[in-house]
Amino acid sequence: MSKTTQENPAVENSAQEKVSNTSKSASNTAKRNSTTPKAATNTPKTTRTRSTTAPARSPRSKSAASATPSTSSNVAAAPKATKTKTSVQQDKTMSQNTVRRVAILGGNRIPFARSNTAYFKASNSDMLTAALNGLVERFNLQGKRIGEVVAGAVLKHSRDFNMTREVVLSTDLAPETPAYDIQIACGTGLQAAFVVANKIALGQIDVGIAGGVDTTSDAPIAVGDGLRKVLLELNVAKTGKDRLKALTKIDFKKLLDAPSNGEPRTGLSMGEHQAITALEWGITREAQDELAASSHQKLAAAYERGFFDDLMTPFLGLNRDNNLRPDSTVEKLAKLKPVFGKGETATMTAGNSTPLTDGASVVLLASEEWAKENGHEVLAYLSFSETAAVD
Repeated sequence: MSKTTQENPAVENSAQEKVSNTSKSASNTAKRNSTTPKAATNTPKTTRTRSTTAPARSPRSKSAASATPSTSSNVAAAPKATKTKTSVQQDKTMSQNTVRRVAILGGNRIPFARSNTAYFKASNSDMLTAALNGLVERFNLQGKRIGEVVAGAVLKHSRDFNMTREVVLSTDLAPETPAYDIQIACGTGLQAAFVVANKIALGQIDVGIAGGVDTTSDAPIAVGDGLRKVLLELNVAKTGKDRLKALTKIDFKKLLDAPSNGEPRTGLSMGEHQAITALEWGITREAQDELAASSHQKLAAAYERGFFDDLMTPFLGLNRDNNLRPDSTVEKLAKLKPVFGKGETATMTAGNSTPLTDGASVVLLASEEWAKENGHEVLAYLSFSETAAVD
């Protein structure tokens, strides 16, 4: 489990100075009295920040809420703090005593699509490029070298080993912009935001973009292990006899490894794991149906009032999520049979569970100084993060 937090450098330096002076005084007293005094410190305790209201926002401020994919990680918006003077430069050195606030400036995404529908032929790179280019255009970043772009996907082909870097080269960002992938299951996009935020806070970079992408329509299909080994033998075979010998080892019944959405150690899918969680936590079928119906209704209302107008880039014919059911009600959901769980305790249905979905989203993070210099409004601050492996 990793944690990040921020402290006020001015207070910390003052506390350290007091500690130093106290230590010197105690040392002199010890020499005179030949006794060891108790250490005295005034160092303030580090505290976790709590959510506060973001600064007054213009219509573009709607970006903060949906800038990154959801995950089990926690994010809090920091209250206003004493502004500290930064003594670092992005490409020079990192201050040892300054922690800067990380501003959330806005995000962008493409509409989400149910698996094997609108994005059936789209790759992870295609979708992430569209989302990233939309953000670049919205914030006038064309041709600019920013500190870093960090993103990732869960389902990746071997060709995607350096996906984010290749995506950056396909956008209007300057090619000098560093970029790389990370992966932490469904928390990939938000973990990317934590990585970028930490570098901004420490003064290593001034601005960065984090994102996530996934397609279940274009899932990688691997050949069976037996065929893989035969192909490796063919690659090093020197004679026709050696090649023929390798080919005779092929077991046509085991040519392919069937795709699976099961977790490697348990063999259970996300839905099956969640059914266990719902049972252990006592989350009722009624509560799940109410949340699902409310989510669809609120998303539909948000589209109708134009909430997503400056948050979304149309892609492959879609201008809104196609897995949205605006007419969803608790009464309709109550009629569906459970698809996850066993027996009378099963509560999860196709209506109150998340469907397999394709999509991509990105968020722009920066220091307060960079935001001000470039004329961007600060929507909120990313001040604390915590990642858990299991519940």
